[in-house]
Amino acid sequence: MGKQQRQELRNRLGVLLGHLLKSCHQPEARSKSWSYIIRDLRERIHYHLAENPSLKPYLPEAITKAYQDGLNLIGQETPLNPRQLSQ
Repeated sequence: MGKQQRQELRNRLGVLLGHLLKSCHQPEARSKSWSYIIRDLRERIHYHLAENPSLKPYLPEAITKAYQDGLNLIGQETPLNPRQLSQ
């Protein structure tokens, strides 16, 4: 069960980080839906951590791993070069 919960946290963080990166690096494309998606993801991550407090020490590692997933999302959904954002 712990492995599944960690994976779920990484997945949610990856999507959140991808949307935050898109929002920061494409301000002209910001939409109302992005704001709602970001807020929803933050809430879901908060609830997930509240329901699984043993994940809190894993959070820094999860963020590091999820950042790459966020960069992959950027590469798939935008004309931005993820390599330039990872430096």
